[in-house]
Amino acid sequence: MRRGALGPLLGALTQFRPDAVTVAGIAADVCVAATARDALRLGYPVTVPLEATAFVHAHPDGDAASVAELRAAGVMVTQDAHRNG
Repeated sequence: MRRGALGPLLGALTQFRPDAVTVAGIAADVCVAATARDALRLGYPVTVPLEATAFVHAHPDGDAASVAELRAAGVMVTQDAHRNG
């Protein structure tokens, strides 16, 4: 098995065998987005709760564009109604 960037994620998913993946952390527009896309490629339904992430404003078209790309890829992006922004 080739173990590139998917290696740690694939290992964890193989070990724990979840039905779905929730991705949270810092860099919603970088690391969180990349992990969410990787989990999708591995066939998992993926949720990114924005209330459990932070943006580093790396997307050239802004945070909203980053969220739109995730949604277009098939990631369920949720947002706490009480969160500002």
